[in-house]
Formats: sequence, structure tokens, C-alpha cells
Amino acid sequence: MFNAITASESRLEGACTCTHDVARFLMEIVELQGRVIKCYGRIGDTQWMLVDDGLLLTTGPDNVFSTFHDTTAHLVWIEDAAGEESFTIEQLLDWSFPVGDGSIIDTLRSLKIAIDVGLRVERVISLCTDSGLHAFPPNEVPVSDSLDGYWSKGLHAFGLVFFQSSVTGYLCLETLHLFIQGLDWRYSGHPWFKMDPRLAMPPYTEYVLFVGQDDAKVLSIDGNEKRYCLCLDLMFGSFERWATGKLFHHAFKTSDWENEPYYNSKESLNSSLKVWRAILAHRDWKTLYVELCKDTYEPYSEYATWPKLFKEFEQADFLEVREAIQCLYDWVSAALDAAGGVYAYFVR
Repeated sequence: MFNAITASESRLEGACTCTHDVARFLMEIVELQGRVIKCYGRIGDTQWMLVDDGLLLTTGPDNVFSTFHDTTAHLVWIEDAAGEESFTIEQLLDWSFPVGDGSIIDTLRSLKIAIDVGLRVERVISLCTDSGLHAFPPNEVPVSDSLDGYWSKGLHAFGLVFFQSSVTGYLCLETLHLFIQGLDWRYSGHPWFKMDPRLAMPPYTEYVLFVGQDDAKVLSIDGNEKRYCLCLDLMFGSFERWATGKLFHHAFKTSDWENEPYYNSKESLNSSLKVWRAILAHRDWKTLYVELCKDTYEPYSEYATWPKLFKEFEQADFLEVREAIQCLYDWVSAALDAAGGVYAYFVR
């Protein structure tokens, strides 16, 4: 399909091996800022986007959940696709299955999809983290998460601000997945946690918590999910994230199978919540060690006490870990009050 469409003599083509190559192609060749993104989708291994009357095509990486660091991405821009004899926009839409207004389908592995957008890009924001996807709207990300422009070192994604709209967009430059974020998008306010169910999938999440009593089905990511969730991937990155991940994994049990929710009752979480409360009551590791030496705390495991475990975390910024535990504690406490338990599962 990709080769058939790119037979056009008017095409502009680029082989991209990094996010800066992709960004340069979008800003300098496609001239994304100021244009209307009409719709986008996937046919087989080809991702496509209708921008004004032009057609943007991309192939690569081989795996839809990989990134452009793994393989070279091939981008093609046809300025006036409607005028091409070998291909029409109508044919493209006929080959795709519409799935709703800017929603994210239940599996990005679907071979044929089309998602309507119909919004003009007013401003493109260069982002060095993914916080514009889940923590804050792209136009409200902290200065530390934004860059001077698409040429800046550390570029990860584009945040899209649209004309006369409360809707924003997030375009990952590694996967070229486009997320349209409306008023119903759930932002976490914390750079390590995601709260929108549409992100409960690779490569955006590893572990998922959700509130439920009788309904143990995994979260739907098509935009229709009503249950509240907390998604995270804490085992990579800074020492602080690793420490928080250890605390999380100690608290919650999951099934041995992917995408199989496991129920964690309030009673099973009590000992971990007690430790979390101790963390929140202190300002440094030293005083926390003294607190956890008391025999009122259950050991971390049969092989290690809590003080011994926390000795591993001394290099981590205590206040940063405490802030993350505060976010976890607030969400879990509210979930337990509402439902008496929390379901947990992993998606990798």
C-alpha cells in the first residue's frame, strides 16, 4: 500500500533515524504549524495523516509499539493528494474503518483505522518529556519539560495547540502516535503517573490500578472507559523512580498473566499503607529509619526489614520520593473508600 501511494512524482521523502529528523520533516517539509489536521489512521504497516489537501505517510518501525530508535522511519509528504491520478483521498478513507472522534482505538495493532480530527494547528510546542500527554495539557507543561524549539537537544514529542479550541494534541515523535486531548482527558498533575484509561497500553504504561468491585475486566482504551485508574512505569529512569517502584510493587499483587486483573483488598494493603504514612510523616531517610525500627511495622520480607531496604535508597532525593508516595497514597485511599479494594494488572 505504501509503495502504491508513493508512486507520485510530486512526493517529498525523508529517511528519519531520530526524533529530530522527524520533527524537521514535519516543520520544514509538511509545515505543520498553521495547517488543518483533518484525520489520521493506519492501513497495515503504514500510518497516514491528512493535513489540508496533503497526505503524510510513514512506515517504520517494524513493531507498532517500538520507536524510531529501533529502525529507520520513512516519511513521505504529497502536497496535493487529491490531485494525484494514481490515488485519491476518498480511496484511502474507503480502505479505513472510522472509529470515532479523536479517540484511541482498543488496539493500535488494528490494520485499518481512521480517526477524525478537523482542527487547525495554531502552535507547536517542543517537549523533552511525555508530561504533556498525561500530567498537564501541552500548553501548561512546566518550563523544565519544554524546549526552545524542534532543533533543541532532548526532543521527545510535539504538543499541539489548536485555533479556537479547548482541545490539545500530543504527537509522539518516536512512534508518531497522535493523541487528541479533549475536556474529558484525565491529567494526573504528576510526571510519573497517568490517569487517563486511553494510556493503559504499551508503550505508555506498564502497570495499571483501577477502582472496581464486581467488574474485573481490563480497562478499555477507546475513550469510553468510566472507571478511574492510575497507570505507571516506575522501574526505569531516576533512582527516585526506582525507589518508588519498589514501594509500589511491594504493595500490589498482580496475576502471573498479562492483562489479568488481580484484586487487592483493603486488608492486604494495610501494612504497606502504614509504611507510606510513615514516609509522609518524615522529611529525610535518617528519621524514617528510626521510625521503621519499631516492631509495630511488619518486615519488608522474610529476608529484609524496612530499614535495611531503605538503606538502598539513600542516594534518592527523599522529598521527591515522598511527593510520589503522596500521589499514590491519595489515589489509593480514595479508591479504598469508594470500593474497598483495588484491581492491579500489568500490560507487558
